[in-house]
Amino acid sequence: MIADQNDIRVLIADDHEIIRKGLRIFLEYEGFQCVGEAENGVRAVDLCKEFHPDVVLMDLVMPQMDGIEATRLIRKNNPQTQVIALTNYDLDDNVLQVLQAGATSFLVKNVTIEDIADAIRAASVGQSTLSTEAITNLVSNNKQPQFQLTPRELEILNLMTQGLNNREISKRLFITVSTVKNHITSIFAKIGVTRRSKAVALAVHYNLVDLPD
Repeated sequence: MIADQNDIRVLIADDHEIIRKGLRIFLEYEGFQCVGEAENGVRAVDLCKEFHPDVVLMDLVMPQMDGIEATRLIRKNNPQTQVIALTNYDLDDNVLQVLQAGATSFLVKNVTIEDIADAIRAASVGQSTLSTEAITNLVSNNKQPQFQLTPRELEILNLMTQGLNNREISKRLFITVSTVKNHITSIFAKIGVTRRSKAVALAVHYNLVDLPD
């Protein structure tokens, strides 16, 4: 269930003031609570410690500290805060790096403002959103996986990438929620992650799942 945006607290991190102000005007008009703005990664980390936002919109290229390192520290200090990477720079290895740092989602700045709002609502309940460019980047940099996942684990991982939660997966596969949790624990151990967003990122990166057309 997607959260009511009136209850979602958002922090905007971008070194361009006009982008911060524009995003803030739109988000507040839509009913989101904008608790702060950060012009660099250091400031973003500090403001998260102070305000504990639900979601951070994180630019990747900023002075003093980049968005990837800021994401890593925010997720370490504030595990309940979700991070959406939002950039217009060359993706390179940034997609996988920021997702591994703990970002929930990755968007390129050519998305619509409505897409950003939808991603914020989804991130507030732990659901990932990847722009088409981000998915293409992950797939194009695909490497041969060394994981030993069972067919059932792959099936569950595929449903995770579709945004299904544990209860929805259990209903789809006609198994108990506890069984789903056990499989996910095994998946995490085999691919070396501790969070759902990282599992989804690696699943796409290593082409372990069937992506939608």
